[in-house]
Formats: sequence, C-alpha cells, structure tokens
Amino acid sequence: MATARMIVYKPGPIKAVEAVFLALYLTAGLLSVERIPVGFKTKFADEVTQHTVLLVKCNGKYGAFGINSNPDLMTKNLQFDR
Repeated sequence: MATARMIVYKPGPIKAVEAVFLALYLTAGLLSVERIPVGFKTKFADEVTQHTVLLVKCNGKYGAFGINSNPDLMTKNLQFDR
C-alpha cells in the first residue's frame, strides 16, 4: 500500500497497475465491497495490449476502477440506480 499512499500524497502520472493499487487503498475500509483485480489482453490490428483493472461488487452491482488513455473510454459518465 506504500505505492498507493505515494500516489495520494505526491500525485503524478500513473500506470494501470498503480491505478489498481490506488483503488484497493481507497476501498480498503469498505467492508461491503468485494474487490477482484483482473488482468486481460486485447488485440487490435496485430497490436496486443495488456490491461489491469479492479473489479468491484457492492450490493449486487459491479463496477471497475482503472485508467485508459483512449478519449472514448476515459470520460465515461458515472451511472447508477437511484
């Protein structure tokens, strides 16, 4: 968790795995939240990219923490049921 604390107190550019560390740190006190780190690969135009996100489950709903430099993916609005 030292990496996550460093990101909180000395913010700067981070990588995907560091975003997962940060999400683990920020959700550590939430006892009703299940946290599952997920790694996967995608292939597009012969280029393979590795991804790491933190899957979270709370009250039967799922979400994910992670980062992405693609403008179509990184600016999604938060959606939830009221």
